[in-house]
Amino acid sequence: MVCGTAFFINFIAIYYHASRAIPFGTMVAVCCICFFVILPLNLVGTILGRNLSGQPNFPCRVNAVPRPIPEKKWFMEPAVIVCLGGILPFGSIFIEMYFIFTSFWAYKIYYVYGFMMLVLVILCIVTVCVTIVCTYFLLNAEDYRWQWTSFLSAASTAVYVYMYSFYYYFFKTK
Repeated sequence: MVCGTAFFINFIAIYYHASRAIPFGTMVAVCCICFFVILPLNLVGTILGRNLSGQPNFPCRVNAVPRPIPEKKWFMEPAVIVCLGGILPFGSIFIEMYFIFTSFWAYKIYYVYGFMMLVLVILCIVTVCVTIVCTYFLLNAEDYRWQWTSFLSAASTAVYVYMYSFYYYFFKTK
């Protein structure tokens, strides 16, 4: 979907003779690399990995029937953890997002790239810490389905950034 969108936008740029348009031959070369190098290597790696690994040797006996998850408080539910997990990382980049959106939509020059790098480092650290805490809460509640919840608790920051971009565009720009 991303490649298709990029192709579509690039075709529009080629139609308007934009100077930043990627040449058609380069786009075809990238697609050929994806189809004739990356895809076969993924398939070969999958086949070799499944066939050469042998039988799994778990250190303990695994029960075929999953253990029931005990009742939890409302704030320990995975949906609540996912929704609340992105607030703190988004709060760490909120002000910088304002300046970046101002440079995009208000035609102002953005020139503090060093500070943006520092904010990116802070975002990464805060996201890792929030994910560790959310995973700890889930494991402490004996929820063995913690993998996607821990991933989505960090990924929900992107949803907040997306919602803030709509808010900024519709209410802060003219």
